[in-house]
Amino acid sequence: NVEVEEKSTGDFSIGIGFSTSSGGLMEFKIQERNLLGKGQSLGSMISFAERREEQSINFTEPYFLGHEVVAGFDVFRRSMDEEDYSSFKLDQTGFTLRTGYVLSEHLRQTWNYTFQQDDLRDVPSTASRFVLDQQGDFTTSKVGHVIQYDRRDKMIRTTEGWFVAMRNDIAGLGGNVKYLRNSINGGYFQHLDAERDWVLSYTATAGYVFKIGGDQVRISDRFFLGGTNLRGFEDSGVGPRDIVTNDALGGNFLYNGSVELRVPLGLEQTAGISSVFFLDFGSLTEVDATGPEVRDEFSVRMSAGFGVSWDSPFGPVRGDFGFPIMKEGFDEKEIFRFSFGRVF
Repeated sequence: NVEVEEKSTGDFSIGIGFSTSSGGLMEFKIQERNLLGKGQSLGSMISFAERREEQSINFTEPYFLGHEVVAGFDVFRRSMDEEDYSSFKLDQTGFTLRTGYVLSEHLRQTWNYTFQQDDLRDVPSTASRFVLDQQGDFTTSKVGHVIQYDRRDKMIRTTEGWFVAMRNDIAGLGGNVKYLRNSINGGYFQHLDAERDWVLSYTATAGYVFKIGGDQVRISDRFFLGGTNLRGFEDSGVGPRDIVTNDALGGNFLYNGSVELRVPLGLEQTAGISSVFFLDFGSLTEVDATGPEVRDEFSVRMSAGFGVSWDSPFGPVRGDFGFPIMKEGFDEKEIFRFSFGRVF
């Protein structure tokens, strides 16, 4: 005899939070995971933050045309405030069509097509001339795919295994933005002490975006380094910079990595507190801008530090202290980063 208890397939949630990158955050989300009893998913999300706003609608069909193929679409509108780092604001409106399928037990591939209208605006006259030149509207039509091989034991708080993923995007199938972007990232996790939950991990990312034809890679399509992907440095704090206006210009070539040691404090079960020690490194270079005011050094930046996380009654709380070990004089440091969030 088996007792089956149904649970609600619909969710409505409200989230609040704060992070060093985005400032204060509020999010409203509604999701139905079994639309009309067919297993389809339909949802909508609205989020507001000091430096980012987003509204989106998503739909997913888990068995497209009766096959084990996931298909769906997203309609979105995003507004990002980069005035503190690069003296511009960016609005993006568009849609994405996506599909994905399993190639083997651990190998998965997804494809997507995105069409979006961008508006780079509110650039002050005191900004870098390389940012001023890129004001206005532009249209992106791009196709991309991601292929990933994943042998991790679990996605969250991984303790063992490894993964590697490659992403390729080409823009220029219509619109007036043209580039080829390639990136690869991976990670390896080793359980040093299963009883005490010591975990050593290595993660790394590399990416290159090429211009197609005579068009330069736009600032909103370049890579940026600093903050969450290189602790000890401010968001966009590393890489090519206009040293007269102090605007980060982004770069076409990026690599970064991290070595982390998760150290148990004996408080995970009772208080939900854990800690990590890290060593971050990376560099960002190559920008379609030349002049005496542009500084671009392809040198390794490195930082070390520690972080503490707490599963508090108010939601996950995380604080990271990062201290630069290797840096350039025009890089922007940031010793402490903080974030917390709660979903109701």
